[in-house]
Amino acid sequence: KNSYQIILGEKLANKLLLKVGDKVTVFTLHGDKPPSFENPPAIEDFTVCGIYRSGMAEYDDQKAYTTLSALQEMTGLKNLISGFYLKLNNIKDIPFVRDTLQNWLGYPYYVRSLYKTHQNIFTWLDLQKKPVPLILGLIVLVATFNIIGTLLMNILQKVETIGTLRTLGASGKTIRKIFLAQGLTYSLTGIITGNIFAFTISWAQLKFQIISLPSSIYFVSTVPIFIDWKIYAIVSIVTLIVALLASLIPANIAARLEPVKALRFE
Repeated sequence: KNSYQIILGEKLANKLLLKVGDKVTVFTLHGDKPPSFENPPAIEDFTVCGIYRSGMAEYDDQKAYTTLSALQEMTGLKNLISGFYLKLNNIKDIPFVRDTLQNWLGYPYYVRSLYKTHQNIFTWLDLQKKPVPLILGLIVLVATFNIIGTLLMNILQKVETIGTLRTLGASGKTIRKIFLAQGLTYSLTGIITGNIFAFTISWAQLKFQIISLPSSIYFVSTVPIFIDWKIYAIVSIVTLIVALLASLIPANIAARLEPVKALRFE
């Protein structure tokens, strides 16, 4: 008798109380015909040779793997297969390849893309992406008001200094440059600190998987992290531009202060 081997998902193995080396009985259809007295289902014993954990509940809780030859022999399909997978170098080519194959193969063959097979996962990901622009917009808005507020407080604290500089001949343009430089300093400090903090947290999550998730709900057991320096650069540049634009408001206010009123300010 042939010795078949099988690899089970971790959660599936735990449900069946199985470990490596145990035997498990597998039932499946024989051939491509419905079961009957003349065509009973195939029943074989498999030896658990491995247990895997992908971190995705859909696989760990439902999927088991064995060799193609074992399944062909068990089901009586001999050299036949029920389907095959294609892996593309560019994910953008999936729609074109899917439509081309479907038109070429026709009925009764059916071509399904990764997006269709795991539609629930991609729907969930799209749902998670929708609030991201709103959240980032609120963060930028709060940061903008913080910069404006900080510079305005500096102006209030240094009104007399501004008046002295104007009396000594400093122009409004010079005062504006001073506060724009101050705003630039605050912005660069915040951007550098934020990037260092974000990279540290991202690296720690990628390396040690600190933040975990219930895989039965979120499909993955840990928060996935992808570090892309382009995103860091784009966010930093946009933040710097917004911060400089926000700095123009208090800088213009400081530049318009009249020397006499500034010197009398208490």
